[in-house]
This record gives sequence, C-alpha cells and structure tokens, in this order.
Amino acid sequence: MPTTWYDVPNDAVVQIQADLLSWLYGMMATAKRPLLERHVTKLCVIDKAFAAFFRPFCRLLCPLRHPKYAEAFAEGLIGIALQCARFRGLAGNKSTLMMGMQTKVYAGCTTMAPHNLSDAHYKAVAPQLQALLSSGAINPNPDELKAVIRFLCYVYAYLDRYYVKCQKVPTIKKALMKAADAAGAVVEA
Repeated sequence: MPTTWYDVPNDAVVQIQADLLSWLYGMMATAKRPLLERHVTKLCVIDKAFAAFFRPFCRLLCPLRHPKYAEAFAEGLIGIALQCARFRGLAGNKSTLMMGMQTKVYAGCTTMAPHNLSDAHYKAVAPQLQALLSSGAINPNPDELKAVIRFLCYVYAYLDRYYVKCQKVPTIKKALMKAADAAGAVVEA
C-alpha cells in the first residue's frame, strides 16, 4: 500500500486514468459517438498535460523521513526548473517558489546529525539530472538546460557554502554540468 505520492507506481496511475475514462464513457453514453470520442480525446490530452505539469510538484510532497526523499525532491526540482525555463515568468530570478525550495534545502541541511540531509541532497541532484536526461524523460534545449542548472544552483546554494567546502567535493554547478555532459546533453558554460 503506497503511503506517499512518490510510492504510487506508474501502472497504478495509468489504471486510475483508465477507470476514470471508462466512468466518463458511462456518463456520456447518451451523446453521439463521434462527438463523445472528440471530447474524450481532448480530455486525454488535457489529462496528460495536467499530470506532466503537476508531477514535479507531487515529488516535492515526499516527506522528509522517506528513504527516497532527496531523490524525489531533486526530481521535482528539476521538473519545476524546466517548466520555469519553458514558461518564462512562471518563476523569476528570486521568486517565492525558489525561495521556498531553498528554505526547504536549508532546513534539511541544518538539522542535527542523524537526520541531516546535506549528503543526501548533494548525492541525489546530479544523478537525478543525468538519469532524467539519459532516459529522455526531459529533453531541454541548451538554453533551457542552462536555466535549469542556474535554478538548481540557486536552490542548492547552501550546499555550496558549507557542505562542498567541508567535504572537498565539486560545486553543485560543476557536478550538474558533468552529469549533463555524461548524459550527452549540450551544455553551454
């Protein structure tokens, strides 16, 4: 039994969508068939766009104590950053959304030792970007990818200030650029 949005398997989501469509067919059974199919086709397109748009936000709802929290958070942030790059004006340079996400990272990184998420955040963001680019789940153009990396660097800025210096690891920007390059994406510095 899934306990969070992150745990719901994709096949279950597809089944829920199929159930909703069959219910919709039942409700609209009295309509003329071509008109009905046209409406259902439009609803399917809207449903897919709606689900694709809100999937990153659902990933951000993963609870802090979940074992895959950092991966879910990174995946959600990458999706939101891509949406912001594609729909200019959705989030400005220092919008409320970015500040909220930066605050969430800060809160996770400043908790006491057993629950500190600095290491988890650092180790999740670059591999998630690489995995999403490699699998084709996201396919940004070079300008969008540059904007996504800039967005992620802003949100994970706390890691650059403290974690990177203490652990002697590459900065978030270098790690993201390396991950994008490994995935075969064109990145302009």
